[in-house]
Amino acid sequence: MSDAPQIAASRPTRRFRPANANRLSDGQKRRQATLMDAAWRAFGDRARTIAFLNEHDDALGGRPLDLAMDDEAGLAAVVARLAAFTTPDTSAERHG
Repeated sequence: MSDAPQIAASRPTRRFRPANANRLSDGQKRRQATLMDAAWRAFGDRARTIAFLNEHDDALGGRPLDLAMDDEAGLAAVVARLAAFTTPDTSAERHG
């Protein structure tokens, strides 16, 4: 036998389970999906989409992702703001 201690075998393993992690409600999941789709359609670029969603927007008065996740009114405001970034000619090119 080996003289090396068998520490791993003597300790029980525990799986990390974030029981107190915040879970999204069904409404939040739906709003997040709607928001991601609208942002992707507006920008067509991963980096720009992420930047817009996570940075404070003066016109909205907050971070678009937070506003959209809060309620339907916030989602509507962010989607309307995204319309300002979408032009008919570039939207048609990106989305066929």
